[in-house]
Formats: sequence, structure tokens, C-alpha cells
Amino acid sequence: KGKGLYYRLKVDYSRLTDRLDLIIREAFTFGFPVVDEVDQLKRTEITAELELGWIGNGWDVALGYEYYQLKFDDDVFAQAENQRDTFWGEFGIDVGARTRLYLRGKAEQLEFPEEYLIDADIWSAVVGLDGLLMTKKIRYDINGGYKNWDADNNGLVGDDNDYEDWIFWAQVVYRPWEERKLSFQLEGGRDVDWSAISNYRIDDRIFFSIRDDLMPNRLAYDITLQVS
Repeated sequence: KGKGLYYRLKVDYSRLTDRLDLIIREAFTFGFPVVDEVDQLKRTEITAELELGWIGNGWDVALGYEYYQLKFDDDVFAQAENQRDTFWGEFGIDVGARTRLYLRGKAEQLEFPEEYLIDADIWSAVVGLDGLLMTKKIRYDINGGYKNWDADNNGLVGDDNDYEDWIFWAQVVYRPWEERKLSFQLEGGRDVDWSAISNYRIDDRIFFSIRDDLMPNRLAYDITLQVS
């Protein structure tokens, strides 16, 4: 991206079979049948995102919208299917040769069509810093702020509590050589997201990743260790 107006359009379609929310706590909670095989967790995720922004002299601004939909192949988990509309905005300003200060706000609407789990209106605002740390080889991004998970009164589950508290996230990326794509990335923090077994879940996570090209521009690998 150079200076001036820019836009970004992204569409993603994924077919997944990995674990979801600890396999719905072995599918016992709320009377779900037992999960016999991993194929029962086959699901489709669709994401479409549009971003518009402007980069000026020492400042930038961006607005975006994202649509997300989750659907399961197995009717056992139909109650966990959901869709989310997200609107966000960000304003940043350079506060040094290598540092950018930014403010980001986000408004989300989460809906469960089967009306088993509880819909929610979600609001968040964070302030952060990103840039280079002492050398061009190390890049960081750290932010923190406030999140409000405002649960509706629909749905059949008994948990309709709201979340009103702090969230934070930090990321450090180290690239030893500019001519190679090898990077070491450490990130972690706290956020809140939907849960397949209750109103919401609090995620405290730490990731460590190693990424590189096995064959330049043809084949890459990504090794990630996660603790949550």
C-alpha cells in the first residue's frame, strides 16, 4: 500500500474437520449425543471482507465490514451454526520514525439461526502501538482495551451473562534475514468469543510459530505451538 486511497477485498471458503470447543465437551453438555467420529465435526466456514482506507503523511484511517458464516454437515450440531456481521474502524498516527499509535473500534452482531444458543451484540475498543523494535528484524504489535458482550434474552441455554471487562493482545515477529521469509512469531493475550456450550468463552492464549519457504514462492511450512 502506498499513500492515498486503497481497498482490499477478501473471500475465504474453508472445509474443516478439526476439534471445536473441546468437541462440545464430549457432546454431553445440554444433552448432545456422543461424538462417535471426527467426521461429525465437518463444517463449512465462509468469510467475506471489504476494507477501504486512506494513507496520508504520518497518519492513516480505515473502515471495514466482514461477514462470517459457520455451518455443520451433521444435524447434531445445527444449534451451533451461526453468522456474524462485523463493522470496524481504525485511525493511526506516526509517533516516531518506527512507531505507530492506533485506535480501533469494532461493532459485531452474532446470530444463531436455530435459536438454541444466545445471540449477542458485541462492542470493543482498543488502543495500541505497532512498529519496529530497535532493529528492522523485529516487529511488534501490542494493544489493549475494553469489550462488552451484550447477550440477548433469546435461546434455550440458561447462561445469559454479559462480559464487560478488559482485553489485550501482543505480538512480536523476528525475521533474521530480509532475503528469506523465515520468521519466528510469539503472540498472546485475552479475548472473548462465542461458545458452543454456553453464552461466551474467555480465551487466554499464547502462540509460538515458525514459518518459512521450503521452495520459494511454491511450498511453505508453518509450525505452531499453542497454549490456551
